[in-house]
Amino acid sequence: GKADQMKIHFIRGAEARAFLADDAFRAQWSALWHQCPWATMFQSPAYVRTWYQVYQQAYEPLLVFARDGQGRLCGLLTLAIASADARLVAAGEIQAEYQVWISRPELGITFPLQAFREIHHQLPSSVLRLNYLPPGVPVEWLKNRQMKRRHLISAHRRPLTRVGDGSAIAASPAKRTNKNRLRQIEKAGRVTFEHVTD
Repeated sequence: GKADQMKIHFIRGAEARAFLADDAFRAQWSALWHQCPWATMFQSPAYVRTWYQVYQQAYEPLLVFARDGQGRLCGLLTLAIASADARLVAAGEIQAEYQVWISRPELGITFPLQAFREIHHQLPSSVLRLNYLPPGVPVEWLKNRQMKRRHLISAHRRPLTRVGDGSAIAASPAKRTNKNRLRQIEKAGRVTFEHVTD
């Protein structure tokens, strides 16, 4: 099947930089990003390539990707190794709110399972922390026997507000803690709230 034909590639440093600069690779990455339901802007070629470029002194790029039987990109995890202490991080590090692999929807379980096996094989003593996985990302593969021993997953509440009729939002600036915060902000300049209707 498709999963059997999938081949994992693990490339870093100068070789990874060459891939990042390659137009054909970038086009396939962009197509893959568009067809991945849980992809966020933090996995887009525009964001990740810019981050690698800006932080090239501090981080070495590491790409873990898969190609199908026809040689097309079908899964990608963009990582980096910190020059200072060899820490393994997701590309974007603390600047990326969501850190996740992208793949074709049907490879949502197969690709990460094989990609993380490869990372463990190549960098057995490294620890990778992904903050945060976006909603809807498949995590069933973490139930795999080998993977169970190697990961820790925890749930986090997302700081979203239900707007409703808007009355709670309108009352918010009058709360004592928010008044104090607004006074602090006003030291830098006047603060106004505007209701945008179009």
